[in-house]
Amino acid sequence: MAQDVMGEGRAKTIHAQGLVAKVSWVPVEDNGYSGIYETGSDHVIMRLSEASNLSEFISKGLTPSAAFKFFIDGTES
Repeated sequence: MAQDVMGEGRAKTIHAQGLVAKVSWVPVEDNGYSGIYETGSDHVIMRLSEASNLSEFISKGLTPSAAFKFFIDGTES
């Protein structure tokens, strides 16, 4: 079974700082998409992260990132 975790011994060098929240995907009408993007979902995890490690000594600005994981019954992550 596939797992959604970082492999043992691997260092997470980018997007190491972030937060997650359970959210809903609510599509706008006639958005032109199909599947879950068209119908929406109440089972979504959103992660907001920073591509670089933030530090007052080395940060030269922000490189924000957003990711959405849709959970679907009967399908692996």
